[in-house]
Amino acid sequence: MDIFTSYFSRAKGLDVTRYFVVSIARFQPKDFFAYPCLALAPSAELLRQYKNGLSRGVYEECYRHDVLESQDIHKIFEGLAKLAHGRDIVLCCYERPFQFCHRRLLARYVEENWHYFIEELL
Repeated sequence: MDIFTSYFSRAKGLDVTRYFVVSIARFQPKDFFAYPCLALAPSAELLRQYKNGLSRGVYEECYRHDVLESQDIHKIFEGLAKLAHGRDIVLCCYERPFQFCHRRLLARYVEENWHYFIEELL
């Protein structure tokens, strides 16, 4: 089993027998089903502040502190792995590749702390 990141529009075309698609967005599209993992989503308040001009640097600091460092990410991944039943996990949010987003902040955090690279599915 591997862990990937992607965005909702791309994930719509994934083979669900191979991939376990997980939404790490606070809100997911109405026409899209993914297992919701709100524990990895930014808070509604942080999203509101970012949309109202909060800098990327402060957003990243808040997401790291409030989400990544305040809970056991490894335990969350273990729970997702059990639900995936051997399928690869794809962590999704809205932003397209190469745009600033929290899923890549999560991927970088995992790489820095556990030396596990999470690839973006393009």
